[in-house]
Parts: sequence; C-alpha cells; structure tokens
Amino acid sequence: MDNLIQADIFFFVTTVAVALIALGLSVAIYYAVKILRDVKDISTTVKEESKHLARDIEDLRANARRGMTLAGLVGLFKSASKRARRGKKSDLSE
Repeated sequence: MDNLIQADIFFFVTTVAVALIALGLSVAIYYAVKILRDVKDISTTVKEESKHLARDIEDLRANARRGMTLAGLVGLFKSASKRARRGKKSDLSE
C-alpha cells in the first residue's frame, strides 16, 4: 500500500511539472512570435526606405552627370522631403 501512495505522489508531481513546463513554453512561444512580427515590420520598413534612398542617390548621380546647379540641388531636396512627408502621413493613418 505504501508503494501505491508513493506512485500516486510521483505521478501527481510529474503532472504538475509537465503542466508548468508546457505553460512556460506556451508563453515563450507567444512572445517569440510577437518579436518575430516586429522584426518583420522593421525589415519591411528598412527595405522600403532603402528603395527611397536608392532613388534619391540615382537622382543625385543623374544631376551630377548633367552638371549640378543650385536650382537642381534645391529641387532634389524638395522631392526628397515630399517623399519623406508622404511616408510619415501613411504611417500615422495605420
């Protein structure tokens, strides 16, 4: 009879330990998924902004080939700031 009580205690303790481990793993997976979603959003933003930067550099190179004037330089900065403002407005609407 004593062995039966010890076995019951062992299985109870084991069940509680497995339940706690499963709960801990579930919480860890939940937070890992949230972190991975944030990383995905950040990488998407970086990708979009790098495309904008590449376009600005292409404009700068094209202007340099043609011969940069003060008016051309001002136009370049205006177009870059318009793109930046458009990006900020779309971020606020989400």
